[in-house]
Amino acid sequence: MPRMTAHRWQRLEELFHAMLALPPEQRAAALAESCGGDDELRAEVERLLRADAHASAFVGSAAAELGRVA
Repeated sequence: MPRMTAHRWQRLEELFHAMLALPPEQRAAALAESCGGDDELRAEVERLLRADAHASAFVGSAAAELGRVA
């Protein structure tokens, strides 16, 4: 696995935000093209996207629960 240099972290962050801006159904193809064969970079971005989706779902369900309690 490549070291997480400042440049690689910046690239990871840029790709993550770029993928979030796309509709989910377009992300896989765009990510494959953007990573240019760097499977580890692609996997890292995919992990971040899954974590973001999980966090968003958690916050959404917590907000819905608070709405029912209030």
